[in-house]
Amino acid sequence: MKADKRLSRLDFSESTRPPSGARLRVPSSAELQNMLSVGSVNDAVVLSRVRKLLERMNREGRLYSLTCNAQSDLDTDLDRVMKDIFPLPGQIDQSAYERYINPADRTMVYQTVREAIITPHKEHRDKLKLGLLAAAGTAAVAAQDVDGLKEVFGVTEGSEWLGYIYVITAHQNYLAIQKRLSELAFNIESKITTDYNLDAREAFVSGWASNGVLHVRAKIVTEPLATSSKATFIHEAAHLVNSNIKDYVYDDKPGFDTAAAETKINNAAHYEELPKRYWGVSAYKGKTFTPGLSNSGKSLTAEEKIRQKAVNYFRMAWHSAVMVQDMLRDVRKEQLNGKRFDKGWWSEAKMDTRLHELSQLMDLTLHEQWGWPPEITLLDVTTAESIAREVHMAGDHVAKLSKDQIMSPLPPQKLLQFLLEDQGVIIAANSALKAHGSLLGDPNRDLKLLFWLHDHYEKVWP
Repeated sequence: MKADKRLSRLDFSESTRPPSGARLRVPSSAELQNMLSVGSVNDAVVLSRVRKLLERMNREGRLYSLTCNAQSDLDTDLDRVMKDIFPLPGQIDQSAYERYINPADRTMVYQTVREAIITPHKEHRDKLKLGLLAAAGTAAVAAQDVDGLKEVFGVTEGSEWLGYIYVITAHQNYLAIQKRLSELAFNIESKITTDYNLDAREAFVSGWASNGVLHVRAKIVTEPLATSSKATFIHEAAHLVNSNIKDYVYDDKPGFDTAAAETKINNAAHYEELPKRYWGVSAYKGKTFTPGLSNSGKSLTAEEKIRQKAVNYFRMAWHSAVMVQDMLRDVRKEQLNGKRFDKGWWSEAKMDTRLHELSQLMDLTLHEQWGWPPEITLLDVTTAESIAREVHMAGDHVAKLSKDQIMSPLPPQKLLQFLLEDQGVIIAANSALKAHGSLLGDPNRDLKLLFWLHDHYEKVWP
């Protein structure tokens, strides 16, 4: 099963976003020493990739400082850090490495790809069952809430029956969600997986759903009765019960409350809205969503339209970045199991071409390796993970950009408005990347990578 299909529905809404303490990760000192000792890639390549990861960790304020404590010193001298960790060619000083990186902390050190998709532990299943059933009960309440369904999904002009078509459809979907969550509650061992390696958390993925299987991050498994966890259950179950329900806009992003009726009825995040109102955690409680109208009650301005499109642009790019991470992780697992790029597994030529293409775009090590087939190392996996995380965080800046950062230097005329909006999206994307900080150390390469990720939405796997 290709990951593009398996992970085509990802959730990173505000209620299920990782806490601010989440941070980037690096391979273990043993993994890095093995890369240096084996010599399949030049030492300078390894060190440059490690430095980039440390730079990203330091930017998030989570690299242990020179004083060796958990509070980062943002003035940490990375040149000094690199000299401490790699004192001699081909060597890593483990004790120095562990002054900056806690080897026992899975949010700092990437441990194993084998626990990224795994059945929930037995000790978590009873409580998880209660959380699923609680979410199912809330979905049942929403299904009968005609006034609430009208507020969120809307009514249309026409006969009484046709005017309520979206209310009726949402009612049916909620009933299906209730049924599916109840079934999942009694089939946890075979129908639910989680991620004890924390890959999902680091890349801002709350879960995915496909082929009857629900996958959620570890914190949701361990805290299934939290409102954010129950919202995720409903969100992902919506994907399972109706293949038309996808992810178009999340509830903390511009455009959620102004989305078109045909978008809302097929957007998983909108099925979280009524439950969140019942739980008292909705940002829109009591509000009737009106397509195309801003909070002021007026039609959306060009600026608001561009901002919404730019948010969606980053969402699609982030999705692809997660696909890359997932693909590299899956290939590494297969390689650890002794498989190669043989017929019947993945197309040898196509996969090799795609891996080298991505390696050059994202500064992985594959195109720098001397042997064939290339080996997916944990340094590649963590680099891809960090980029997925960075793309997501860069996208968060779109909502905070000034009008000039979105509109300038757009011409003032309204001719070919849709072309101007598309141009504005690129301006906004560039501004958001600058506001976040460089992904690769080169603004032109940052944009090239963002464009590639957006253009390969649901097309990452060859």
